[in-house]
Amino acid sequence: MNDYTLNGLQSQFERTHKEGIQEIKKFKDAFNKSRIKSIDMFIAINPKLAPIGKYIIAFEIFRAEQKSRFGEEAKLEQKIIAFKKSVSVQEDLAKLPAVFINDGTGIPSK
Repeated sequence: MNDYTLNGLQSQFERTHKEGIQEIKKFKDAFNKSRIKSIDMFIAINPKLAPIGKYIIAFEIFRAEQKSRFGEEAKLEQKIIAFKKSVSVQEDLAKLPAVFINDGTGIPSK
């Protein structure tokens, strides 16, 4: 890319960025001035602000999940459940009559 293209991209980015910031401020001001406490209800009543509102919601969820340990806790819970299932299967196998226990050949012992 040449300097002209880079400068054009940079100025387009700056314009887009400024427009985005203005849209966020417009949404924030309108939401704060309304008496509506639910952002979902606010967006439903103000469909022109829905695109930026949905972006803001997605951003806030993403930001909260970055700070959250929910993913790690869910993985740990899955491991605990898998372990409990394996212990349960082992306990069930231990309850089987000795006839079904074999030496690994697949042939039940007598």
